[in-house]
Amino acid sequence: MKSPFSFATILLFCFSGARASFTDADKQRAVSLHNNHRSSVTPSASNMKPIEWDEGLATAAQQLADSCKFEHNRAGQNLYEGSDSADLVKQAIDAWHNEHKDYNYDSNTCGPNAICGHYTQVVWADSSKVGMAVSSTKCESGMYIVVANYDPVGNYAGEKPYKQR
Repeated sequence: MKSPFSFATILLFCFSGARASFTDADKQRAVSLHNNHRSSVTPSASNMKPIEWDEGLATAAQQLADSCKFEHNRAGQNLYEGSDSADLVKQAIDAWHNEHKDYNYDSNTCGPNAICGHYTQVVWADSSKVGMAVSSTKCESGMYIVVANYDPVGNYAGEKPYKQR
């Protein structure tokens, strides 16, 4: 017996702005984007571990993203807000990476009035796992929230994100 609600449910999902969970291809793309940025740090790193996907971190990220609270709930976490886009995850990872423009490796500082903690977490050499999520629907702000959780966590005060080659 066909359900009269199946087509309506599909239409509601398609037009409500809801986002599907990460496919295997999405996960691989997020990992690849991270690893590409990590392998291109300047100065080059001698101890950079490759990032791998972690489903437990992704589950925790999904819970935070779906709460629509744009606030950190753990260390080793990056947040991003963006409007509906076909490539919101890439936008988030690239935005975090673009903070490198304000980061000075030698002094391990950010420029005046700049934020670079997202960048240093992306390139934190000892972080080897990531799990990401996008809020299932737009939040009250009209934006989606992207969350990335990292393990081991990074951004220890006074420590550089990686060792120079």
